[in-house]
Amino acid sequence: MVKSSVSVSCDQQKCKDFGPSFDDIDADVLLRTSDNIDFRVYKNILAKSSPFFRDMFSMPQPAEEKADSESTSRLPVINVSEHSRTLAMLLSMCYPLADEPGFSSLEDLCSVLAAAKKYDMERAYKTASRVFAESSFLTDRPAQAYGAVCRFGLEAEARRAARACLRKAMSLENLDEDIAFIDGPALHKLWRYHRRCGEEASWLAATAIVVANDENWQARNWWTSYMARAAAALKDRPCGDVVKAHDFLMPSVQVLPCPKCNPMIAESLLAFSQVFAREVERRIDQIELDISFKEKLYLSSDGYCA
Repeated sequence: MVKSSVSVSCDQQKCKDFGPSFDDIDADVLLRTSDNIDFRVYKNILAKSSPFFRDMFSMPQPAEEKADSESTSRLPVINVSEHSRTLAMLLSMCYPLADEPGFSSLEDLCSVLAAAKKYDMERAYKTASRVFAESSFLTDRPAQAYGAVCRFGLEAEARRAARACLRKAMSLENLDEDIAFIDGPALHKLWRYHRRCGEEASWLAATAIVVANDENWQARNWWTSYMARAAAALKDRPCGDVVKAHDFLMPSVQVLPCPKCNPMIAESLLAFSQVFAREVERRIDQIELDISFKEKLYLSSDGYCA
């Protein structure tokens, strides 16, 4: 909720200025955050950046009250519910010549996206969305990132995050606290996608075993053993990296029967695992996450939601 007030009375022990770059002496409005930090900003910049604030400033304002003895400014005050950290990053994406903020946490990025959406700040929203798409959050914390981008309707990012989730088995134990970030429908779609990918990748390995072992040809036991383990592993973690990992290859290498042949066979298995991993990834590429966001935040040229 945003509350507007022209009163600037404030307990000096509780409220303080944010400081550079939001402490200009000629600013004409003051934004006060939930943690009682004051941002001295310009109405014109806010109005250009946000239809929300543009409409607010176009409305008749109440008469300015006389500032009390403890007041440091006669500026009109707008109380906002955001924390000062969030507001500072948000305003940095609205001010000309300001440096683009760095996001050290997924929570910071999500809070800015939510605030930009709340205030209809198209430029800030698109900038934060681009930063999200380029960040490591989608691969380092894929389940949390997936839940976040689904809430904000970022379809391409949702697909990337879902793909990264394939590196782990889809279980409550693996999701752990991340499950709190994903709503029910989005979680169900992620689970279905993970299952379909697992079935396809596992089928690929199992079929290769059948093809390589018929009445005319019998594959070596070490290769068949490797592919059988691959079929089981890919069902839970349908990802090419699984079948070419050193720890996954070692059990097959360690049981090789001939000391003289071992180096050559190990080299062949390593080369095969690279080819097999690429084929797994190619098959997964053909499976799409069944998700789409019909409602887009910004569709019209003036920045309003369509």
